[in-house]
Parts: sequence; C-alpha cells; structure tokens
Amino acid sequence: SMVDDEDVSRLLTEFTISFIMRGYGNLIQNLRLKLMTEKSSATLTNTNSRFLWLITFFMRFVEDLEVELPVIEPLFSPEIMSYIVYEGLQTFENLMIESKSHNDTAVKKQGSCLHLFVSAIKQILITIHQMEVNAKNSERRYEIHDIILLLMEMSNLRQFHLLLIWKYNLSYQTRCFINDVVMCNHKLLVLFEKVNSSDKFIKEHLDQFARVEVMKQYAYCLETFESNTELLNEAIFTMIHHVSGNLNGHEALLIPEILNTFSNVLENELFLGEKWSDLIEYMIQRFMNNMNENPVDAPPRLLESVLEEDQSSQYSIPYDRIQFIPLRNNKTINNLQWYYSECKNSEDPVGSIIDMYKEAEYETLTRESVLQGLLSYRIITHAQYIKLAIVKPTLTINNSSSDTTSSNPAELGSQRGESESGQDSSLIANENMELSSPLPSESVYVEEIEGLKDLLLSQGKEYLIHWLQEQIIHVILVKTHAKSKGSVEWKEGVLEPIAYYSVFWNEGIPLVPWSLKEESGLQKNYFLMLLKKIGICLPAERHKHFPRIPFDWSIDHLQDIYKKLASDGDLISETKLTRAGKQITNFAKPKIPNMAL
Repeated sequence: SMVDDEDVSRLLTEFTISFIMRGYGNLIQNLRLKLMTEKSSATLTNTNSRFLWLITFFMRFVEDLEVELPVIEPLFSPEIMSYIVYEGLQTFENLMIESKSHNDTAVKKQGSCLHLFVSAIKQILITIHQMEVNAKNSERRYEIHDIILLLMEMSNLRQFHLLLIWKYNLSYQTRCFINDVVMCNHKLLVLFEKVNSSDKFIKEHLDQFARVEVMKQYAYCLETFESNTELLNEAIFTMIHHVSGNLNGHEALLIPEILNTFSNVLENELFLGEKWSDLIEYMIQRFMNNMNENPVDAPPRLLESVLEEDQSSQYSIPYDRIQFIPLRNNKTINNLQWYYSECKNSEDPVGSIIDMYKEAEYETLTRESVLQGLLSYRIITHAQYIKLAIVKPTLTINNSSSDTTSSNPAELGSQRGESESGQDSSLIANENMELSSPLPSESVYVEEIEGLKDLLLSQGKEYLIHWLQEQIIHVILVKTHAKSKGSVEWKEGVLEPIAYYSVFWNEGIPLVPWSLKEESGLQKNYFLMLLKKIGICLPAERHKHFPRIPFDWSIDHLQDIYKKLASDGDLISETKLTRAGKQITNFAKPKIPNMAL
C-alpha cells in the first residue's frame, strides 16, 4: 500500500517521542565529548551546527510530551552550556576578524553560525523555565533551582549576552539575531529571579546595561514594537524599567532613538499595556523636567552622551592593529638622540627636548611622540620611559608666542598619559619590538610593572588591573582542577567556559573585553604596555581579535603575576587569591571520568 502524509506524520511523531524519551540526553552529552576530540577537524563547524540544531529542534517538544527532569537533565548540565558559550565566543571572534576583511560570504556564514549558538541557549533557558513552572512538587522544583544556580555562577554565560548586545552591528547582522539575544538575556534574568541568593548576580549583570551603547541596541529593537512579539516587548521594556528605576540610569535612556519611539507611541495613542504606558510617560516627563530645569545645558548633555558613545565605539585604530607611528625622518631621530644626551639630567628632560626642537627646528612635538621615539629607537629603556612619563611637565609661558599657550592643554593632558578626549594620544610601540634591551633584572622588571600600575591608578583605570586579575584567577582554578581530570562542575560552582576549554585544547586563554569600558581599556597605551610586559600575547601577534594569556604558564607563574598586579593594601585582590587558594584544595571528584584534560 502507498504511504501517505498521515503515515509519515505518525511515524515521525513516534520517532520523536521514542528518541526524546530514550536517547536524546545521552546523545547530546556523547556528541559534545566527540566534538571535544575533533577541535582541529575541518568538519567541526558542520558537526557543531548539527549539535546545535539537535538541541534547538527537539527540545521544543519536551513540554508537550511532559518529559520528566531525569530524562532531559543531561542537556541542562553545565558541560553543555559551557561548551556552547565557549564555541559561541570563538565564532564571535571569527566574525569580528572576517568583518574587517570585507568578505561578505564569510561574514554571513559566521553570523549565521553565531545565531545558532544563541538559539540553542535560548531554547535551553525556555525549557528550564517551563519545567520549573510545571514542576509537580517542591522537590522537583528545588532540583531545577540547583540547575539554575550552576548557570548563574557561570559569569561567561551572563557576559556573553552583554557582549553580543552592545557589539551588534546592523550592517552585517540581522534584526532577528539581536531580538533573539535580547530575549535570551531576559530569560536568563527571569530564571535567576526564581532562586535564592541571586540578587548579587542580577545587580552585577544589570549594572552593565545602564550604558548608552547598550540601550541604543534596545532602542533599535523597540523601533518595531508594533510588529514585535509580546514576549520581545516584555524583554525590552523590562530592561528599560530596570535601568530607569533600580539602576537610576536615566542618562542612558534619554537618547533620541528611545525618545523618538516613546513620542510615537504617545502621539498615535498606541496602547502597550498599562504598565509600559506608565513607564513611557514617566520617561518623557523625566526628559521634559530636565529640559525645564536647565534649558540651556540639558540638550547639550543629551547630545554629549550620544556623541561620547559614538566616539568611544569607533576608535581611531582597532586595538588589535595598533602600531607605532615613528617620528618624521632620520634627521629627526638622530637629533633626538643628541638632544636627549643634552637634556637627560634636567628637571624635565622631555619638556627640554620639546623646547630644543621648537627653537632649533621650528617643530612642535608632543610629549607622547618624544617618549615613543626615545623608547622605539632604544635611546632609553622601558624603566626610563616610565620614569620620564610620570614627570610633571615644566610649563614655560611665553607672552610673545601664542603657540606656547595653545599647546599647554595638550601638555597638561600628557601628564596623565591621555589627550583631552580621555583617550591615550600616544600609541604603543610595534608589538614585535623589544620593549627593553638588554633583558631587565627581576628588580627592574618589578619596578616597571609597579610604574605602569601607578600610571593606570593615577588615571583611575584600576578596574583594568582587577579585570586582568580576575581572568588570571579563572585560569588558575582551571589549571588546578585539570589535574583531577574532572568536569566543569565542582562543589564550589562551575569553572568558567573560556578558561576551561582553552586550557583543555592547550590554547591561549582569551582576555575578552565584555563591556565597552574594558574594550576601551585595550586602547590605553599604559595598559597595553603592562600586558606586553607581563607576557600577554597581543592580538596582532597571533592574528586574533582578543589578547591571550599564554597556555603554557604554570600555576605558580600565574599566581606570581597575580601578586605582582596587586597593589599594597588591595584587600579585594588579597581576598580573591585567598579564596581561590581554598577552592583549589577542595575540588570535587570528577563526574565524567573518561574526559581527559
């Protein structure tokens, strides 16, 4: 007899039920282990796509089939989510690299692949939420809460969503993609709210969204609010509510993209529900009050917040392509060496060199260009560079010359190592160049690190040092845990995906700037010099988008670097290292004994 559509549908239904109930969870776990052995395989991308499709497609049927938690629980394990986050980050990095090559085909391929990772995460979070809501008893609900707690401990999971939102680029990414990321982030927060001890994690996560560069992406999603799904609008307005209320981040919301949409809603009397209508009216009223309180200053303040974001998101030179810009010609270089020999014992050698150039050659040089020239052509060592950089410039006022007066602001800016815009006006020397020759002794090495730290602290950039220390702690924990050949889960929580899988594959561990604040830090000359000094691989050295901690650093060396980065009396750093030391001695027994690290 002929097989009709009804027969095919019945067979597919029977297969789906049998597959999900009997082998789905184990297949996904085993497939992940298989993928971990094929890192260098050319077929990895295709296999990853199938892996993600299996998660996204079949998990949709879990609620309808009323599948019990033990059957599907392997898919909610930290190992699965950890792997998705790590591979998703790798794909994002590839997308950033391809976007600079103007290869539309490659960019589209990486963009589609990245969307698969987001879809898989979203479907897992949706399914966990459904099972929590439908839990038949408190015991089952507590088991699901334990799963949520493990996901909540995974900082990389939270930060991955933040990164994808503020780095969204509509020139090569779809509206559907950013909508899914916003939805995914919302589902994550909803899950966190269901468990105890989540307030700290939620606040830390939400604090990073009260930024113009993030809220502009939410404004983009809001432009199509009339055609958006109810759940998407819920996700957008909930975040706006958090930013305007709990975080008191009105400045991030008073931007034209959001205000225009809100005005459109009010003018056309569009109803979005009483809760969100009240929020829109509140924000419009807040903007009007700002205008009325200070009608002269309020508009520029609004524009300033937008312009500041635009400038900071479009750096003059991407940090993975920074190169040294030399002085003008060989004559200038030769003169520089002679001028330095004449001025090196003066109170302000750099200022004296600038004066000599101006007087003898009618050239006006910045302090940064002189310092870079001295270092690049090995007239001074790295340690001498740091000492000269922190010397306060001697300002000479010449009433007969307007040039001197006009140059003063730049000179004052260089005292902090920054231009008036807040960005380093100098650029780091070529990454292949020796920063000091010959190799310094340990005492000089420590002194140079201390000098660079002092410069960063004087600029208010201590958060960059803490960020670097935090990444080092993640690697220390992973490398220690690797000795026990365990899983990403242990009794203190979970190991961070980026560090875990990088160590697993003996690869450099990416220093991922999850926020604009951290990415702008990778534009700072002194911070880049600090990274280079301690041995971090800068992007151009490995043809990557992110800097990397070398994979062959030992635990002892990592701890030594961590301590060198800590400042005297830095209780936060001391507490973190002490806590890490305690955690290192308390790793759980491995749950997956056949997984070799």
